[in-house]
Amino acid sequence: RGLLALPPASGTLTLDAGACKALARGNSLFFAGVSAVTHPFCERDAVRVLDSAGRELARAVVNYGSEACAALAGRQSREIFDELKYHGPDELAHRRNIVLLTAAAGEAVKG
Repeated sequence: RGLLALPPASGTLTLDAGACKALARGNSLFFAGVSAVTHPFCERDAVRVLDSAGRELARAVVNYGSEACAALAGRQSREIFDELKYHGPDELAHRRNIVLLTAAAGEAVKG
């Protein structure tokens, strides 16, 4: 339902298997599960969320731009301040700002 309201995706985040499963269960997206960041995007942009096989699992409106995402990929939320020198949200994308593409997300949980 929310997917139709999202603007076109600006960039791409690739997730590890654990993050894919957490996302499919309806959890927020955290930096620790991000394995790659591609194409530039800004804070509050919509991005494509992919699994390691390149399947699009979701679209998400992110709290950080691509440069911050690349710097924090694979790291814990407690490291945000150390890297960026400011306190931001713990989540890269809050679950309210993520729209799952049901079939692909279900495959991530199985695989």
